[in-house]
Amino acid sequence: ADAADDQELTLHPKICAKSHQMVTKNTGRKKVFESLYNVHATYAAKRKQREAKLEKENAKTCTFRPQLCKQSFHDMYARLPDDQADDMDYVLWLLEVLCHSILEQPSVSSDESSKLFTFCDGFSTQLAASRPDLRMYFVLLHVLLLFRTGDVVRAGPLVQELETLTQQYPTLLPSTWRHLPALLHLQVNAYYNPTAAISMSSSLLSALQSDARDSPPFLWFDAHLTICHLLDAQGRYGEVGHLATELLRVVDLPNVARSGRHTSMRTAVHILLAKYAHAVNCMDDAINHVNAAFALILEDTPQWPQLSDVHLMHMMGLLEVATAMSCFPLPKAGAPPAVVQPFFPDDNLLEFAAGVLRDTNLRALIYNGPSKEVRAKWLWGTQCLGLVGTYPDMDTLRSYMLSVLQDCLELSTSSINCSNITAEIMVLFGPKLIEFGRLDEGERTLTNALKIAMHTKNLKLQVQIMIEVHASCGRKDQVKAQSVVADKFAKKLESLARKVDRALENHAVHTQLLTWKVQETST
Repeated sequence: ADAADDQELTLHPKICAKSHQMVTKNTGRKKVFESLYNVHATYAAKRKQREAKLEKENAKTCTFRPQLCKQSFHDMYARLPDDQADDMDYVLWLLEVLCHSILEQPSVSSDESSKLFTFCDGFSTQLAASRPDLRMYFVLLHVLLLFRTGDVVRAGPLVQELETLTQQYPTLLPSTWRHLPALLHLQVNAYYNPTAAISMSSSLLSALQSDARDSPPFLWFDAHLTICHLLDAQGRYGEVGHLATELLRVVDLPNVARSGRHTSMRTAVHILLAKYAHAVNCMDDAINHVNAAFALILEDTPQWPQLSDVHLMHMMGLLEVATAMSCFPLPKAGAPPAVVQPFFPDDNLLEFAAGVLRDTNLRALIYNGPSKEVRAKWLWGTQCLGLVGTYPDMDTLRSYMLSVLQDCLELSTSSINCSNITAEIMVLFGPKLIEFGRLDEGERTLTNALKIAMHTKNLKLQVQIMIEVHASCGRKDQVKAQSVVADKFAKKLESLARKVDRALENHAVHTQLLTWKVQETST
């Protein structure tokens, strides 16, 4: 940034018109999709072309520093000179720059972004028939924002509309982005219907594999990462290992290493590998990958705990690993049926979670932040730790755990609509209801959680729920029902053991995943 960046930037109306021509042409639109900075560079070269009237009356209309774009569109529009207020070219350009400015910020403001994108939604809807490209453009930007703020429920219908527009107007999106609607559809389905998401993934992976790799394969990476997490939840660790090796190769590509997403992509891969190592009972390696991911987050955060939105999600991924129960030892082939007993998180990983959850500044950032998904996962992680008696400084959580879990469940169902997250919260919620004397509600909650886990084929979650159901049957002296649950529990553990053994059979892949770049970030 040069000295001129410290001054407010105002734009000559002719420059605005030229910008609109570039942005709205099909080829120009492709450039904007592929690089948000192209428009910015055009105007940076023309800073001195200011009209006196515009400079006087509209001196604070726009700046290219995203952190200064705090005024609402209505405020900015009201400041326009009369001869520009009716200039739709200028208004459209202003909307586009403001939307990009918000999305380019490391952290978004829900109030600021909501008003602007709501206006853009209505604006582009009115012009949808005559300007389908404009509608597609703002729908896509809105979906990206809603994923940032954890409003997956609101994003779903927009993703469907984006797919419809893409089918009606197949040439509007640039070729490198033609699979983006399918990827967004996969990511929405990954929340509320993981089984369907896995079913649709093969066609998307095949299509992405055939694309030329002239530019960094970000869509390819996001699709593979999403599918890896879905397979991990189903205990398909061998398939996770196979796809994860492809992720390692892509992250090491030179054009990816030069991109602004490189640190985030490496962090995401370390979190995935930590989950894999945890699942196959390589706890030391899981800790190494957790530490590696956390080191990358710290390195990319100038001032703790002012994390970017993407790193907040990464922190939630680390919490998920650190609070996950360890289902070991697993039964060997031919051994007697496993006895139903509770499983607990690894002590060392739980200590990491405790350190994160005790951070009051980080907690305040999350509670006041825009992402409902981050807030729900934070509350869920807090309650996981609150159940463990070895953290006396967390005792205050236990007194209001029921209300916090209820808030967490409401966030999950109303905004995220994630079946696995909802079921995980219900597993904590059910026993607390029983503890507070609401026996029927607690058992019904556990039953519903088990139905969800069976539908999503989340094997470890099924095991965890069966432990709670077995205990509930014992409290009511339901010996026969308890025996049935014990048999099913044993079969689930045997299935999990087979899946782990299959993953360990490919020793070369297993070793590569456990050791990838750990030493580079462990110092």
